[in-house]
Amino acid sequence: MNDVLLTNIFFTITGLAVLVVTGGIVVLLWYILPIVRDLREIVRKIRSAGDAVEKDFEALRVNLREEGSKSKAILDAGLAFAARKIGVRRKKKEEVE
Repeated sequence: MNDVLLTNIFFTITGLAVLVVTGGIVVLLWYILPIVRDLREIVRKIRSAGDAVEKDFEALRVNLREEGSKSKAILDAGLAFAARKIGVRRKKKEEVE
């Protein structure tokens, strides 16, 4: 065959391959871009929720510092109550045996 004919066949096949690959990339991007936009929106919502949670924990920390003695008294009373209940159960088991 003539070298010019082989060169034309090569460039024709290469051109078609480039068109097919480019078309595939365009179709892929056509479907991926809306997903990326949705992910951006979701990430923005998560960030704002995270900021709100951080502010809530900061307020809780401030509240605990201000009313720490009250909270400690309530916690101590609850732990004492639980300890008494656990102690009563053990005594009953020992008495039965």
